[in-house]
Amino acid sequence: MSKNVVKEYVDFTTDSFFMFSKKIMGKYFDKELFLQYMDTYVSVRYYDQLDKVKSNLEANLNYYLDQIYVKNKSVISKFMLELVKMYYYLDGVKKFDFNKDLKPYVDEICEIRNEKVGIKDKEFALDFKKLLSDMYDRRVKFIDSFDTNDFYLDMVDVKDNRYYVSIKTNVSIPRLYSTYAINKVWNSDIISENTLNIELFLLSQVILRDIIDGKFSDNYLVDFKVSLLSKKEKLRRTIDIIRNDVCLGTISFNITYHDFVSNRDVILNLIHSGISFNVIVDDDFLKDKSYGMLDIFKYIIITDSKYKVGRIGGKKNIVFM
Repeated sequence: MSKNVVKEYVDFTTDSFFMFSKKIMGKYFDKELFLQYMDTYVSVRYYDQLDKVKSNLEANLNYYLDQIYVKNKSVISKFMLELVKMYYYLDGVKKFDFNKDLKPYVDEICEIRNEKVGIKDKEFALDFKKLLSDMYDRRVKFIDSFDTNDFYLDMVDVKDNRYYVSIKTNVSIPRLYSTYAINKVWNSDIISENTLNIELFLLSQVILRDIIDGKFSDNYLVDFKVSLLSKKEKLRRTIDIIRNDVCLGTISFNITYHDFVSNRDVILNLIHSGISFNVIVDDDFLKDKSYGMLDIFKYIIITDSKYKVGRIGGKKNIVFM
């Protein structure tokens, strides 16, 4: 299993729809046309990349998919458009009870095949049910595989669907170790770097469930481990966990202004590559008075009342923590 949870799920879904479409359309399948429909579908359904011109997800998908048909009018294009819209049921866009609705769903697919291109074969319905059952089972196993009793995420709503996220553990530590000793190990560079990976993995699962439900409004603020900046390969592996459009758009890392200045070039390169950072205002920032630098950060974090908002230029993306 890939550590990039969202990408793996989206790739599995689109690969399944590709296989279904080839199976349903047979010799009439047009790969180039399918990719046009599917690229648009993914952009709207999973990555929320296109403007919301309609009131809900289904209507928004219809709007953009219909535009592709208008530009590619043909019997085959109409066939493919209807198929993609039928996939709404398999992808959480429309309600679907797998056990109750599977047979009428397959019957409707058979009817569309016959109506559009005159394809009839007795074996198709049974074969297609098996494909759908396999997809359903693999999806359930994929989602269930995330469950763990060892770690969990603590989320604090700091402002308007912006959540400060931290990782907690349920692992019991022998009492012979003091709280100080436990915290010292937990916060050591190696342990904290590894727990960040677990935190991002668990958070990716939360985000995946969000987008499956058509929810794109939440943003997550995560403490960054600055020690990673000197470990190029380990940093790459950490970033790869969230290297997909939806996670990059919703997860941002917290760093102090002091740490930003100390690692300016590396952090700027990460920002240019699509990673979002939030700056925690500290005494170093007040000394520099580098208010113009704030525009590169997603959020400005205030952790102490001595840092007056007015002195930071009245920015709208201020978060108090």
